[in-house]
Order: sequence, then structure tokens, then C-alpha cells
Amino acid sequence: MSRTENLDIQISPEEKAAIQAAAERDSRTVSDWARLILLRAAEKGAKKCPNT
Repeated sequence: MSRTENLDIQISPEEKAAIQAAAERDSRTVSDWARLILLRAAEKGAKKCPNT
């Protein structure tokens, strides 16, 4: 599958650090880790994002 699209999100420095740490724990790049997590949530049919 060709990946030609981008998804830009705004996050705080603290959120970025937490995401980077999680990606490193899984031996993934931040981009790959975020894509995996987002696709899992989409497949589960996430009804509502936390804190919205």
C-alpha cells in the first residue's frame, strides 16, 4: 500500500515526549507507532475520544 497522505496534529511538548517514549519502547518510529495506534482505534470503532 502506498502511503502518500499526511496527518498533521498539534500536541504539547509533554504529549510529544510521551509519544516518543512509547514509540521507543515498541522499537518503532513515532510515525509508525502513531499510525498503528490510530488504525487500531479506528478498527475498534472508537465511539468517543477521551477528554472531548
